[in-house]
Amino acid sequence: MGNSSSTPTGLCDTVLTEKATDLLTSSSVIPYLLISKCREILVIAFSDVEGVRFQSTFIGSAAIAGILPVSALQITDKSGVTSQDALKKNSIEVTEEHLQQLRYDPKSVWGYVKIHIEQGPVLEWVGFPLGVVKGIAGQTRLKVTMRGSQGHAGTVPMSMRHDPMAAAAEAIVLLESLLQVTFTVDLRAIDDMGREAVVCELSPIVSNM
Repeated sequence: MGNSSSTPTGLCDTVLTEKATDLLTSSSVIPYLLISKCREILVIAFSDVEGVRFQSTFIGSAAIAGILPVSALQITDKSGVTSQDALKKNSIEVTEEHLQQLRYDPKSVWGYVKIHIEQGPVLEWVGFPLGVVKGIAGQTRLKVTMRGSQGHAGTVPMSMRHDPMAAAAEAIVLLESLLQVTFTVDLRAIDDMGREAVVCELSPIVSNM
């Protein structure tokens, strides 16, 4: 099984899945196993796995697993188009009844193989052409709003400030997956030497974080 998308990643996964299936069915051993065990090979290409358009991940695989809620059909993209309308535009009619029909009985599935590029540097770094993962990472997306109040940077005492950026900074420290953040620092003080001393002390600390 692979991802279907317009990106090189999705296309590579889909083509590789088809090639692997051709190899399996042309082998003298695999067909015997499939026939003797009454097994069949199904190739399924999931679209928009990352949830880029509808901001909801794993829609296709969730439907097959039988855990996709009916409400997912009414999720809209930035243009206000629902996922159900998008499917209908591509000649796919999906209703609550159809969702139930998409569900696979776990007992009927002999195995599941997911092909994907690594999207990371580890295999290349260790010199391995292939890796086998222990599972597929799930996703949770959160939109966090830090609320505070405006105040003049030079006249409002620190004890009276309610700066949402300070709270956001604490949250950012916890997000190890956040690779890069660009922000500005506004330092003000009557004593120029004191302000410059803070900059000199802050710079190497930030550089080593």
